[in-house]
Amino acid sequence: MNGTLAGLLALLCVLVAYQVVARYVPAIPPFLWTEEIARLAFMWMIMLGAGLAFADGSHFAFNYLRDRAGRVGTRALTMLALAITLAVMAFFTWSAWELTGRGFSRRSLVTGLPTGTGYAALLMGALVSVGALLMVAWRVLRGGAAPESPIDGAE
Repeated sequence: MNGTLAGLLALLCVLVAYQVVARYVPAIPPFLWTEEIARLAFMWMIMLGAGLAFADGSHFAFNYLRDRAGRVGTRALTMLALAITLAVMAFFTWSAWELTGRGFSRRSLVTGLPTGTGYAALLMGALVSVGALLMVAWRVLRGGAAPESPIDGAE
């Protein structure tokens, strides 16, 4: 998935650079579709990256309670946090499914793509997030540790 995210970032950079150059160089034609495709690439990159961040522990983490619970309460608090996060992401997945379904009945005026193409990024990001959270929960239930955030030791 890192390759996909890198490809989306490269596409985003190329399209935005083209937009900037086309704005100031009269010989280069400004294409309207570049803004919409750049926005779609950005949406897909953010949503897929958020799901990946759940899996490797680099997603935003609020560790105030965990740090004060000691060793005994750490596993219970981790499972509670995972259960709450899974519930929120399950609701987000359902909402994204509804939105995506409705979005495929409309088309963009500039590219002609279904507007559901952008909404599908929300759905895929939610599905990846739920899968990653289930993976982490399974690891914790089997006695392992949840992935640590890279900023945990930076206090």
